[in-house]
Amino acid sequence: MANKKFKIEIGNHSDVGRVREINEDYFGSFHGNYGELLIVCDGMGGHKGGEIASRLSVESIRSHFESLNNSFNPVKELKASIQSANNNLIDTAKGDPALNEMGSTVVITLLQDDKAYIANLGDSRIYMCRDGTIKQLTKDHSLVQQMVDSRMISQEEAKHHPQKNVITRSLGIGLLTEPEVSDEIKIKEGDIFILCSDGLTTFVNENEVLKIVSNDSVQDAANKLVDLANARGGEDNITVQIAKVTG
Repeated sequence: MANKKFKIEIGNHSDVGRVREINEDYFGSFHGNYGELLIVCDGMGGHKGGEIASRLSVESIRSHFESLNNSFNPVKELKASIQSANNNLIDTAKGDPALNEMGSTVVITLLQDDKAYIANLGDSRIYMCRDGTIKQLTKDHSLVQQMVDSRMISQEEAKHHPQKNVITRSLGIGLLTEPEVSDEIKIKEGDIFILCSDGLTTFVNENEVLKIVSNDSVQDAANKLVDLANARGGEDNITVQIAKVTG
């Protein structure tokens, strides 16, 4: 039996927020022989470093997938694409002292036929909504997540911990660059994937995300989620990408 092909509806929105001057988040959604590729990156590192790091990361990952032939191992190539983005950031930084500290988080969702694959590095997140429930598919690579895991602080305390922004893995900054890549996820009609930077998750909780994406079109939901994070302070750049599996 041939793999079932679904239609994917995509909505996205990125905003500088209420406090920052530059949007250091960058996203892309691409379609090719490889399937549907959604990427969100949250850059860091100085005045121009973060902005450049996130854009370079998205572009590197895109060009990696565009260079593949039709049969490839998705898990292996997700890892390879992230490694390639990492090398690209390091090489670019070598050529410009102002980019010395630049790095980026990354989350990727690759949708092929009736399967999804996800990868992450850093504290941007991917959620999946299915049958009226929401599940976080990624685990933050952050200091506060390690503290939660070792039961030093609660999940609630982690949200506003003073060291909330310390990440333990990222692209570019010589931190650990081993991404986590999921096994294939069998998708079904109605599944919704949400990729977002921490500018959203600091201010909007899972149940609110679930409610908004369940009741609105993907584009309206992306806009509403960003508006909600802004209404609650918008202290960081906010980026949301939503992919909904339809018939």
